[in-house]
Amino acid sequence: LFWILKIYKTTYGFKTTLYKKPTDRNQFLRFDSFHNRSLKENLPYSQFLRLRRICTDYEKFKKQSKPMSRSFTNRGYPEKCIQKCLNRAKMVERESILAVKPPSVPPDFVCVLRFSNYSQPIRKIIYKHWHILENERCFKDKKTIIAYTRTKNIKEIVAPSALPSVSLESQVYRGHQSCQKCSVCCISLNITCFTHPKTGEKYPLKHSS
Repeated sequence: LFWILKIYKTTYGFKTTLYKKPTDRNQFLRFDSFHNRSLKENLPYSQFLRLRRICTDYEKFKKQSKPMSRSFTNRGYPEKCIQKCLNRAKMVERESILAVKPPSVPPDFVCVLRFSNYSQPIRKIIYKHWHILENERCFKDKKTIIAYTRTKNIKEIVAPSALPSVSLESQVYRGHQSCQKCSVCCISLNITCFTHPKTGEKYPLKHSS
């Protein structure tokens, strides 16, 4: 969503508010779209907070928040979710939003998962058993977060724009092979099968990585 800042002059100096082009369209993410629920529930808050930063006067912010609320309603967002996010944004002082914040400390590890119906159970399992990984020296006292990449849409599945390049080596090798180019390779092994830690049964890796 692209917003344009409108600057106007008053008796007390210059002020700002939101300006939307006449050709502007409602392009907010639909609430029924296949995305992480926490993202959709916090999207109205981030947009209201952005509006709070743009509008110098609080009354202008209240006025502009009404059509924005209708835009979210038209995209299927629950009224309770919209009002909750709007009330949160109203409680934030504009000066605190404009203040320069110190850079956040990046995590030591980022576990990137393709978003699916199994993403939340996998996330809970990783955090539940993270203490086991901390027994390894490379994971001890390290901070990690779970991030998601979007899943493929119908167009990408049915009619991909480009076919993936397949080398002869990738056709022959099956399993996991380190690329020696990323930070994960120092803690990964070249394996063609997975051995169950309790039963000792081996499971071959049919795909290459």
